[in-house]
Amino acid sequence: MANKHPLTYCPDTGEFFRNGREVSSRSRNGYRTVFFEGRNRSAHRVAWYLHTGSWPVADIDHINGNREDNRIENLREATRQQNLFNKRSTRGLPKNVYSSGERYRVKMKVDGVTKHYGYFETLEQAAGKAAEVQKFHHGEFASGH
Repeated sequence: MANKHPLTYCPDTGEFFRNGREVSSRSRNGYRTVFFEGRNRSAHRVAWYLHTGSWPVADIDHINGNREDNRIENLREATRQQNLFNKRSTRGLPKNVYSSGERYRVKMKVDGVTKHYGYFETLEQAAGKAAEVQKFHHGEFASGH
């Protein structure tokens, strides 16, 4: 039986509508959810499905790191590891930068091994090195935030 009130997705805004009303909601973990095919689902996965016609095989990554931005230009398929490369730091410092006394240290886990990339006098120097290392190891999935 066809749904009398189909869900529509606007790829330019990332919003979902039913009967002309925006219908997604924010979950506790910061992602948008939407009721689709009989249950609540992650809005970014539904967006991918509605836009491409197929469910993602693995993860859908928010390129800009904003979990609520479900514009199709901000979404890309990713492996779990690639998706984690793009994860934000929650420590108030750039990703892979750590405070070490009066200096800053850059380190990153690569293939399960922690690699150290040096100590820096300023946060800006450390952030620059961290961005360089992320780009080298993570390519287009380097976080940049």
